[in-house]
Amino acid sequence: MKKFLKIALWTILIVFIVCVAAVTVFVKTFDLNKYKNQITQIVYDQTGRQLSIKGNAGLKISLIPTMELNDVTFSNATWAKEPNMVEAKTIDVAFSILPLLKKEIVIDKIHLIEPKVYLTINEKGVPNWEFVKNKKTGEVRESKNTISEKYVAKGVAIASVVAKSFKIENGIVLYQDLKTKSIHELKIKQISLTSEGVDSEISADIDVVYNNEEIKANVVAGSITSILQNASKYPLKADVKAFGVTAAV
Repeated sequence: MKKFLKIALWTILIVFIVCVAAVTVFVKTFDLNKYKNQITQIVYDQTGRQLSIKGNAGLKISLIPTMELNDVTFSNATWAKEPNMVEAKTIDVAFSILPLLKKEIVIDKIHLIEPKVYLTINEKGVPNWEFVKNKKTGEVRESKNTISEKYVAKGVAIASVVAKSFKIENGIVLYQDLKTKSIHELKIKQISLTSEGVDSEISADIDVVYNNEEIKANVVAGSITSILQNASKYPLKADVKAFGVTAAV
């Protein structure tokens, strides 16, 4: 019996070593840069906007497979002053290993480093986050502030691969309304969102500066599913320190 257990343990250990070696070789030899054009084409087909990955795109060697994209930009509306709507120095996306073996995608985390987001509403009241009709497919990829049953169904499907952990570090969000001449700036020191799944509550730690006022908060909120389904009741608990006041909501 002891001999059998010893052989079994050695067999498991050898299989584990072979798997680790295989993953290591794959990570070292896999060139994600070859797929840049395919990725940008998919984004363009869906939004009518240009995604650019100017820096290196590759996989990090770690216990969790992590895709790293450097110097990423997402183009702005043609009428906007800023050429890009979104810019990011680095985007890390980590995947769970076991689901990948079943050809399923489960994202463990998304980490944005030094992102810049420019949100603008022009003089006609049109926001730059409203995408235009895709001329190639003839389909409208984004609706105007309405949530149809079809949209909700798609949203839930997308949410099934949403990261369990989402983190932003050292970011800036600039909002401009050219119609009302108002400008608002949000400097993000750090925002961390975690959730075990689409039906689980969301925990958030927020450390930002809004229009030169520091805001820190710890939030526990309802699930992603509740948001997508526009639930009539949505639980929210928050401890907030902002504008010189500390409050519990």
